[in-house]
Amino acid sequence: MFRDIVSNEEAKSFLQRELSYNRKSGTYLFYGEDRELQMRFALALAKGLNCENMENDFCGTCETCKRIDHLTHGDLDIIEDPNGVKIDQVRKMIYEASTTSYEGGKKVFIIKDIDKMKKEASNGLLKIIEEPKDGTFFIMLSNSLNLLGTIKSRSIILPINKQKPEDLNINEEEYKFFLGRAIEIEKYLEISNEKYLKEPLSYETIGENIKKYISTGEFKYKINVYKAIRDFVKNRKYIDKIDRMFFCDEILRGGGDRNFIKEIIAYSIELLKCPEKMEDFLILKGLQRYPINIKNLLITFFVKD
Repeated sequence: MFRDIVSNEEAKSFLQRELSYNRKSGTYLFYGEDRELQMRFALALAKGLNCENMENDFCGTCETCKRIDHLTHGDLDIIEDPNGVKIDQVRKMIYEASTTSYEGGKKVFIIKDIDKMKKEASNGLLKIIEEPKDGTFFIMLSNSLNLLGTIKSRSIILPINKQKPEDLNINEEEYKFFLGRAIEIEKYLEISNEKYLKEPLSYETIGENIKKYISTGEFKYKINVYKAIRDFVKNRKYIDKIDRMFFCDEILRGGGDRNFIKEIIAYSIELLKCPEKMEDFLILKGLQRYPINIKNLLITFFVKD
């Protein structure tokens, strides 16, 4: 239910009003720093549009709500690509949107990371979101509003703000450790406590912890990966280039896929968000958008001065 999402009271009230209007179709644009929280709101709206027991709020317990939560509902389609949704994916979505509902409800298309879309895909998207077919809803997710004006003008725009420490019942130090990522904080609260974060861990352990996280999926090992990264970033200026290269190789040998390695780099980049490192931050943030060699990206960040 919307009330189970902590924070963003204005956004929750807005979406509940939207649902009360019983719109035949719609195009929404959710934007904010926390991509996982955006997705949580997108799925909440999808449930609200299709819930079997909808009365002011979706129930969260009916078969439809459960299947949307598990991303197995026939009328829910998630369109995503780590490097930006491609034109072929948009064309497929256009076709799917033209067909009738598989389950007799409303078709919902959630399009992730539209801020990474190339021009051709963005122009293709415009064709379908301008006048959605009855019973069809598009929910676009973006980190910012740095988008084509024509996309924004065709959308109902809703900011999704990062949750604050008090929303998540944690202290500032814990919040900063997870960069305010609500989903990860919730996982952390299930398995650990503040003392665990304070236990030091050497950057040299990153490879073994990546392997353990990949093989078991246990979140404590991802916490250890973060701790190793923080140790490296903190001591970077004292680490010689041979050991920096060793650190890069350990990340690669850890066995994570390209997206997980980019997640490691993204976490590291966020730790550099300070005035004297802002130029590095902006360069690396930009490099992540392109399909460059992942080892070169690691060296650019971890080895070069």
